[in-house]
Amino acid sequence: MIRFIASSVLSAFLLLEYATACPNLSWIGDGYCDPECNNLDHQWDGGDCCESTCNGGASFDCGYNGYDCKEPTRGGNRYQFKKEYSGFELTLQCDKEAQAGYTIGYYYSLVSDKNDLGTKRSYSNDLTVPTECQQQFKGQNMPSYRTEKCSGERFRQKNPFCYDRGHIIMANHMDGTSQTRVDASYVTNLVPQASGFNQGGGSWKETEDIIECHRDFPDVEQLDIFGGMLYDDESNDYFFDSHGIPTPDTFYKVVVKYFKAKTKDPDVIAWVMKNEFDDKAQRLDRRFNEGGNLIEVKQLKRLVNDTLDKLPAKFTERAYKLGSSWDKFSAQECKKGDSDAEFS
Repeated sequence: MIRFIASSVLSAFLLLEYATACPNLSWIGDGYCDPECNNLDHQWDGGDCCESTCNGGASFDCGYNGYDCKEPTRGGNRYQFKKEYSGFELTLQCDKEAQAGYTIGYYYSLVSDKNDLGTKRSYSNDLTVPTECQQQFKGQNMPSYRTEKCSGERFRQKNPFCYDRGHIIMANHMDGTSQTRVDASYVTNLVPQASGFNQGGGSWKETEDIIECHRDFPDVEQLDIFGGMLYDDESNDYFFDSHGIPTPDTFYKVVVKYFKAKTKDPDVIAWVMKNEFDDKAQRLDRRFNEGGNLIEVKQLKRLVNDTLDKLPAKFTERAYKLGSSWDKFSAQECKKGDSDAEFS
């Protein structure tokens, strides 16, 4: 049976509630499990994808397209919480039983950098976020991530057991106002990142610097940045006792470049990176299938099981086609950059 749009009172309500949601908003809550709508933003397709929450609809009986239950148990111990800050948005995984949580997704936009107020170096929990959605530790300021096999500051980047308090949203991307500067320093925006991955020469740090450069290109209107973290390897979960959280194993990041010239389609670049000391910047200039971090959007969707709803309807992927990430320049060169130059 061909999937079609059903009409119902519920659909009309959801059209108002989710004005930027599924491709066809009337699919939500109609009994048919739609992968595109099966996420937190769309209330897990209105419950259609879980046998325990599906109510059926005028067009489909529950289970017609099978189930793919990703929704946390309603009223259970684990759930997801979205927090909107002044400059960015985070999705948190919360655990009532453990009384601790951690970030699994992020989204923000950048325009040309007009101000630099510096970054904060003290980190505390956000009192507006439930306790079970944040890291837990002794004292008011968050301590460092420490392991027995990492001591001192020397050679941290070469030690696989050394981890930094790594920013999900780079502090330098949020230094334009006093409020965004404060928001970026909350613990909700920090996770354990391998020192060699997070610091200079690491792939995560390199993506931050590329973004910081391209936001200032004269032909760029705006950058949208979004992605998430996967927690699927227990062998490096060193910080349960000290912070109450596991260690993220994989980071993925998508950047959409919108141009001032409205006749140009947005250009997209995507990376998937391992949270390991030896995941270095050089890997950004190789495709994923060739052992690198540069990945095509359609492959990333399958790999991380994320529909990447923030993508525009139409876009190019020039970096992936070339097989090399966007170039990074000096601060002055970035202000004179040309997005077409490296692809000409």
